[in-house]
Amino acid sequence: MILNLKKTLSFVMNQLTAYAGCIGLTLVGLASAFLAVFHRNATIYKAKLFLGSFFFIIKSQDVNFKNKTVDREILSEEVVEEKEKTLVLLRHGESTWNVTFNRSKNPIFFIPRLVYAGSYELYLLLSGTRDSWFYDSPLCHEGINQSQELAEYLKNLPDSAEPDTQLLHIVNKTEGKNVDPSIVVSSNLRRSLSTAVIALNDRLKRTEESIQVHHSLQEISRNPDTLSITPAKLQPHPSWIERGYSLDIPKVYEKQLHVSGNTGNKQASSTGKQRLNEFNEWVFNTIEEEYVIVSGHSLWFRHFFREFYPAAIDHPGKTKKIHNNGMVAVRVKYQKLKDGSIHCEILPDSVRSIYKGFCG
Repeated sequence: MILNLKKTLSFVMNQLTAYAGCIGLTLVGLASAFLAVFHRNATIYKAKLFLGSFFFIIKSQDVNFKNKTVDREILSEEVVEEKEKTLVLLRHGESTWNVTFNRSKNPIFFIPRLVYAGSYELYLLLSGTRDSWFYDSPLCHEGINQSQELAEYLKNLPDSAEPDTQLLHIVNKTEGKNVDPSIVVSSNLRRSLSTAVIALNDRLKRTEESIQVHHSLQEISRNPDTLSITPAKLQPHPSWIERGYSLDIPKVYEKQLHVSGNTGNKQASSTGKQRLNEFNEWVFNTIEEEYVIVSGHSLWFRHFFREFYPAAIDHPGKTKKIHNNGMVAVRVKYQKLKDGSIHCEILPDSVRSIYKGFCG
């Protein structure tokens, strides 16, 4: 009798599995037919994004390089040209990728976040929206709020001669202050662009200046969130999240992003180190301003410290991320040598955490 019961239960389970499989295949077929009829272009677009992401993860050389371990001693007679600039490193606000993968790894919290993110990606596809939760991940609502908090902080800076406050006035280009000239540059990834647009909105409205978009600042990683959704030299567009805010982010994207310096997505064959060096060449040889506000990414900034801060000296910048919407100022020396090589160094005593600073 027990044997017959087991056989019956096994038969029922097999039948249920078969029915579930048929239902699942039917739903996939219906969804595919729906997408093919109503959202064919969006489906092809999304398929290209994810196939490109998969290829990049497999083939990417982006992190296949070693940061320097020994400092080269530069003699004064070797130097034919020397320049210095102050860079204010502004990390973007929290992104949809950060929400999904960078918060608690406890399965009780992580799995629901992953399911939610996957479901939202499917929703974007079914609604015909040409966007992505994962690819070139945008600011999440919390990231937008963080950027708005920084904007309010910059608008209400005290009138102080304290060095950090003076640097913040330069960042804000505060009206009525005789501040040194500065320029705003950004990675070509949307979370970085939107952080600069929101956090520096008061400055951008007053000056009507453009944010200089440059591909060399693209994040250093194999992850799909580090791939740009915007083709070379084309005007980026904000995500579906940012379009719902009272600040007219799409208008700033359209009018105040200068994209001639964006040659498009990083190549699978290139390395992050190449972009670090390319950034220095661009900043020191094409930008006149002494102060450069750099809207970018945590891993890129960390590699920048590892590559250009003296190897013999430990510093949190080599191991820790800058907080979301945090700002750290550094003075960088650029030297062109007689043999044609370039030497760049973050001056050790110049590093200042002027807003939030490093994590931990």
